[in-house]
Amino acid sequence: MKKFTSLVLILLLVFSLTACISKPHPAQDPAPADAGQEPAAAEEPADAKVFACEELRITLTNDYAEEESVNNYTGVYESSDSAVFILREDKSMLPGVDMDEYVELVHEANANAGREVGDVHRKDGIPLFEYEFTNPDSNNTFAYYTTMFESEEAFWLVQFTCFSADYKDMVSRFHTFARSVTFEE
Repeated sequence: MKKFTSLVLILLLVFSLTACISKPHPAQDPAPADAGQEPAAAEEPADAKVFACEELRITLTNDYAEEESVNNYTGVYESSDSAVFILREDKSMLPGVDMDEYVELVHEANANAGREVGDVHRKDGIPLFEYEFTNPDSNNTFAYYTTMFESEEAFWLVQFTCFSADYKDMVSRFHTFARSVTFEE
């Protein structure tokens, strides 16, 4: 699993560096399919374990463990078949940017990095997009479920990833995890 995490970290390093970019010209606000709907309460897995990452709380399962000393990430959690990367971006570093603009910045940064990213949409009120990326060195293809959140003082990127071959089996679990995100401020 360390090899999986190393490969994913290399890929995400580029992403984290491009996410902190200056505010672009205003873009069209995506029309989320469930705008205005309150998210349903997240169902908790039987083997639930709550992880704290600064003020963010996320409920994963017992098979996840926190990784230490991962540069540029606020938190990284890995299991034998997937990983969760969390990036906290302080709002003072993005003056005047609201949540919709942040979502567009993250989406645009990924598209500008040469990734074929899906459209931004909302599921249970959570803005997200999905994409795949093939590491040219290892020829491994990873699927990403990229979600974004806002706390009082920060924007949060919570990105779930696994091998693409496993994605269809994992995406529902990733969304359950995303729905569990809360903030203690």
